[in-house]
Amino acid sequence: MLTVLAVALNPETRRWAAIAIGGALGFLVMVLGPMTGGSFNPARWFGPALVGNHFTDWWAYILGPIVGGLLAAAVYKFIIEPSSGPVQELADTVAPRGPAPPAGEAPPLRQSGGPGGPPPASPPGGIAGS
Repeated sequence: MLTVLAVALNPETRRWAAIAIGGALGFLVMVLGPMTGGSFNPARWFGPALVGNHFTDWWAYILGPIVGGLLAAAVYKFIIEPSSGPVQELADTVAPRGPAPPAGEAPPLRQSGGPGGPPPASPPGGIAGS
């Protein structure tokens, strides 16, 4: 659910929604399905449970998607999406966003003596392997 919210609701990443959602669901089904013997589709549980009159672990298939959806919505609303409000105001005081660069240009890199101070020194010996 979090993948659906994060990808499908963001206009900049919407074109990747099908790959991200399908990939996340496929990965979870291939990894967690054989590991737990469970199903990601509550209807896949309900049909056999109804026919066999065997309703054990009903809470995992009924309450699990509801709680997971609410939790994913809260994570998206308060952590991923905050573009305004007290969290974003605090972030803007720590690292102001500033104006966007012109179209087609990368934002300027922070130079020494700027608000962030001098750039960090390179590690002794240079890059490993060179």
